[in-house]
Amino acid sequence: DSLIWADDTSVTVKIPAVLPHPSENPITVTTPYGSDTYQYTILQPAPVIYSFDPVGGVEDDEVTIKGDYFGGVSEVRFDNTPAQIVSSTKSEIKVKVPAGVQSAYIYVTTASGMVKSGLIFGYAYMVFDEAAAATWYNSSFGGTFVLNNATPVRSGSNSVKCTWNGWGAFRISKNAPTLSTAGYTGIKFSIYVGQNSIGKKVKVSASGNETAGYTLTINEADKWLDFQIPFSNLGNPATLTNIIIKEFSGLAREVYLDDIGLY
Repeated sequence: DSLIWADDTSVTVKIPAVLPHPSENPITVTTPYGSDTYQYTILQPAPVIYSFDPVGGVEDDEVTIKGDYFGGVSEVRFDNTPAQIVSSTKSEIKVKVPAGVQSAYIYVTTASGMVKSGLIFGYAYMVFDEAAAATWYNSSFGGTFVLNNATPVRSGSNSVKCTWNGWGAFRISKNAPTLSTAGYTGIKFSIYVGQNSIGKKVKVSASGNETAGYTLTINEADKWLDFQIPFSNLGNPATLTNIIIKEFSGLAREVYLDDIGLY
């Protein structure tokens, strides 16, 4: 099915979407009178990272990276630190978190190039994982909020169940002193929504400055969605007094939040 055209002196073919080797893919031409093989190099496209799971972890935790064109992977790094590759296929790589890594972008290298993950792995500061961090407390409004919800969870045992009224918000606030944002880049969190959230909006803001907040439109459902929002999209607060994740379509709905922190 790859043959397009042929005559006595030339053959035109279409390169298959899936090749047996990331670079060495000889071409064999067969006729009723015999066959001949030409040693030909066809490189697969550069690797692509779609997602990784879990979104954070500690040394020796196993991380699954999903993507494409991972054939012949030669290296996976967390920033500048190489990771042990446990297994790999064309579309999935399993690695161990290297020692000393708290938060880092993931890089995958093959013969065709290198790709950097769109989201960062890990957290530089955690606000909520199994519970609100010390000196942080629930100050939500416009709904009911359960901070020890058992399922679904992004990681661990607990998530936040938010039963939003229209324009309600999960707000987690910091007791004095406020937290300096120096050394941090932004806010990172995961959200799980149902089908009634498709096309609906969520607004994230910092330190009560909703005017400078960042609005997300939900395009997927029935799965955990991971987001990171730089402080440059949140008004560049110098200190952090709260994080607000707000229903922004005027629709009462149920969502779940987990793994809220800074990167």
